[in-house]
Amino acid sequence: MIYRIKPDIENFILFNLTPAELRAKMGRGFTYNINRLPTPQPHWIKPDATFRQSSDFKGADKLPDISFWTTSHMVLNQKAYNVLADSLLPFGEFLPVNVEGHDYYIFNVLKLLDESAINLNRSEREYEGDLKMQVGLHKLAFNEPVDALIFKTEYDTYLNIFCGDEFKNMIELSGLTGLLFKKDLASMF
Repeated sequence: MIYRIKPDIENFILFNLTPAELRAKMGRGFTYNINRLPTPQPHWIKPDATFRQSSDFKGADKLPDISFWTTSHMVLNQKAYNVLADSLLPFGEFLPVNVEGHDYYIFNVLKLLDESAINLNRSEREYEGDLKMQVGLHKLAFNEPVDALIFKTEYDTYLNIFCGDEFKNMIELSGLTGLLFKKDLASMF
């Protein structure tokens, strides 16, 4: 089974790393993730970040072991890093972040699956305009099995992180908090 990984924003507070902080540490020309294509970040300088409560979910007041920065980067506390680092490293890179004196790690997923991994008979995108800009994703299915612990795909414009049962089981067996595993791969929520 393939899952779309999402943060549990109804129960856990949100990771917050501002563009101003990124520019302050890495310079005004820093344009990380502007086009969403995952690329390595060899010049990353450890920025400062915080966690904040969502205005939509006032009951979300716990710190997660794993959170998200935007929709496409997992953020691990030291406990989650210790459990997952060796398994995740072949699929991306860890970018250090300081959160109020504690080490956290943004996981930049670099494992990309192209259209050959997509079951095109069960997937559907929406395009608009003369330039055929993708504006929606109605259905998404992968040809299984997928040979990656976690991954992204151009088919959804690298917007989400996907995984299989192996990663889901690792999270559940280790008791790490903060993630949801969605079977609806194309939904915005």
